[in-house]
Amino acid sequence: MNHQNIFANESNKQLGRCSILPSEVEKELVEHVLKLESCMFGINTTDLRQLAFEIAEKNKIPHQFNKDVGMAGKKWYYQFMKRNPSLSLRLPKPTSMARATGFCKEKFVLFFNKLTELVDNHNITVDLLYNVDETGISKVHKPRKVLALKGKHQVGGITSGERGVNTTAICCMNAVGSFVPPPLKFKRKRFKNEPKDGAPPLTVFGCSDTGWITKDLFTL
Repeated sequence: MNHQNIFANESNKQLGRCSILPSEVEKELVEHVLKLESCMFGINTTDLRQLAFEIAEKNKIPHQFNKDVGMAGKKWYYQFMKRNPSLSLRLPKPTSMARATGFCKEKFVLFFNKLTELVDNHNITVDLLYNVDETGISKVHKPRKVLALKGKHQVGGITSGERGVNTTAICCMNAVGSFVPPPLKFKRKRFKNEPKDGAPPLTVFGCSDTGWITKDLFTL
């Protein structure tokens, strides 16, 4: 029971265990969640629980979160939602990037107003503005169009294989031309040195079961 209940009236009393994160930290967390949602990059319950764990760890806040899974428990999540009724779990409507960033004056002005506010509030300079994108590279080339008999149902073209093995490349560059050495992720269990031949200087190599980037590989 919260010790503050001793001096609280009936309407302000809190039942159950105290919240682990201080109230001001929870307030900032709520604002962060709502800001992400307004940008159409809302986080789910697992993301929220992982974020709460990271906040507690980095700020040395005593907690009983499970360190093996690296996230807060479900009980903490339910209590967090009760303490912050402004939040609710919603199913987002799938919205393509083209639709979300549709070019019209209102959205254009709104986007740059938010960007200006973000840059000014955090004193972000152009050398700190990075653009990151990943792409999957297949070893099977896409055949070009060829001439064939009109009306033929299917036209074949010889390639190195019908199904290629995916390799992921991540490119990251800032507004003044500086770039982060490109990470390349290959589909394999153990990495060998052959893919390093002819690679760009300082390339970061790695491997995964699918060839796609994972959270652990991205944060290395």
